[in-house]
Amino acid sequence: MNDLIWLHEDALSRDHPVFAEAAPGSQACFIWDDIYLQEMGYGFKRLLFIYETLLELPVTIIRGKRCDCLARLARENGGRILVPATPNPLLQQTIARLGEDFAVEVIAAS
Repeated sequence: MNDLIWLHEDALSRDHPVFAEAAPGSQACFIWDDIYLQEMGYGFKRLLFIYETLLELPVTIIRGKRCDCLARLARENGGRILVPATPNPLLQQTIARLGEDFAVEVIAAS
């Protein structure tokens, strides 16, 4: 059983402890949610920074709605969802919603 690592823009680091917590062979993903990114008010330069940083990480970029994509991936992986801690209330809402149906573990940065 593999874990699903959900990276978000608050934890774009290869050294984040979320990678050490995951079972070997676990998939890491970033959900490119256009609606969420617009809600956050990110400009072109910020979006470019996020994208270029993601290209340097062992992560699959998936475009779609956060909850829908993560729920589908969690069902496919059959394990926990590991997510870096975040102060972002929109991401915290997504984490809480996912926690209603899946085992979600929030991993703090060291």
